[in-house]
Amino acid sequence: MTADRNQSRHHHNTPWWEHVCARDVLRVIAAWDHLRTLIPADTPHPSRYLHHHTRLALHLLRDLQQVRTVCAHPHIRTLTQTDLDRALTTAYHAIARLNEHP
Repeated sequence: MTADRNQSRHHHNTPWWEHVCARDVLRVIAAWDHLRTLIPADTPHPSRYLHHHTRLALHLLRDLQQVRTVCAHPHIRTLTQTDLDRALTTAYHAIARLNEHP
């Protein structure tokens, strides 16, 4: 049994955000907001723009965008610390790559 499944079994009556690092929830929101300042405002598909300009995997960038949405609207679905860690790693790599080639 994975740690996430085991954790959810023991904590099924409490909200997911009580079992992750609250600072990481805020970091995901802040990192996505920072990325949005680096993307032209009229860009209809931010994940595709980031993929084109950073060469990061599109599925990771879409995941980052979805995780950020759930962080801002936690009733949508459950997140794990692994979800937050993956999103933050993607965000920080995207920011670094965009800053290399402004």
